[in-house]
Order: sequence, then C-alpha cells, then structure tokens
Amino acid sequence: MRTRVPSVRLRDFVVNTLSIPRPPHTPASSSSQLPSSNGNLYSLSDVVDSSHFFLDHRIFLAAITTGVEPRSFKEAMQDPGWREAMHTEIRALESNGTWTLETLPAGKKALGSR
Repeated sequence: MRTRVPSVRLRDFVVNTLSIPRPPHTPASSSSQLPSSNGNLYSLSDVVDSSHFFLDHRIFLAAITTGVEPRSFKEAMQDPGWREAMHTEIRALESNGTWTLETLPAGKKALGSR
C-alpha cells in the first residue's frame, strides 16, 4: 500500500490544529509530551488558537482536515467511511432519477476517470 501524505494544496496553511474537548471521564492521550514526527516537542496547536471558533465549526474543520483523501477507487473502497459515502451518493442519485446504471454495448470498454 502506498504511503499516505497530506495534500500538497494544504502546504501553505496551518491544518490539523483543532482539538475537541474530551469529556472528563475520557483519558486524554499524552501525545503533547511526545516529539512529533519532525522531532519538535511543541505542537503547532499550542501557538495557533482556534478556541474563538464555535464548537460546531471546530468539529467541521477537524473533520475536513483530518485524514488523507484516497487517490483511487481501490483506496476508497478500503475505508468504511468512504464506502458508506459512495453508497449514500449513489442512492441519492438513483432516488433523484439523475443517474442510471447502463450495460456497455458488445465489444466496448468503460472509460476510466481521474
């Protein structure tokens, strides 16, 4: 499997700095005491403050900046979240009557997409 890396489109931005407060009964990880992958003991979230955002917006930002987007159908199918999203999208297209599954004529091949 290919190593996953963050999108190069985000290299000029501060990402993955949001944290959602944990309930008191949930133990927090001690990752802030461990060096990051680049050896730095200080997390960027210590200096970039997102506390002025509403909780719903912080949850949204955390959701869209966490993880790596699959680069192929095969990678997407290995992720349960992406599988469910694709099934939901197909069901919506079918229920709206905006998409149908067709069979290919004999001797024809489907085009790939990127």
